[in-house]
Amino acid sequence: MRSIKFIFLFFSLIIFSSLTYAQYDNENDEVTKTSIHKDKKGPGDELKLTEQQKTEIKKIHFNSQKTIMPLRHQIAEKRAHLKTLGIEEKANMPEINKTIDDITSLLGQIMKQKASDRQEIRKLLNEEQRLKFDSRPPRERKEKRIMIREFRED
Repeated sequence: MRSIKFIFLFFSLIIFSSLTYAQYDNENDEVTKTSIHKDKKGPGDELKLTEQQKTEIKKIHFNSQKTIMPLRHQIAEKRAHLKTLGIEEKANMPEINKTIDDITSLLGQIMKQKASDRQEIRKLLNEEQRLKFDSRPPRERKEKRIMIREFRED
């Protein structure tokens, strides 16, 4: 009987402590806020961009996103259509192949837009900034892995 009371008390303590921890509001903790954001650097911090360069780059990114976002939505639609075609009783291979070609065409448009943006950004930089910009690892590798993973999940 004594061990049952001990086990009950032990589990009650664990549950109570987990409930109080779950209600802890981390956003009001000033020490955490300052320590997290203190060391965080933006993508252009190592380039030491001027304010004018920052605004021009933001404009390039904004215009690029306006172009790329509809393409990504079209890719998602095409992938859903490809999934539908793949589960039909009689697979329509010409339609499947056409959808795959459409997806690769859209991906090519996105890649071309990103390459164009990169060249526009390079034009804004001075020689030292351009050297640092060109030596940075390309972000496309990460994005390609994400796209491949999304495609495999389909």
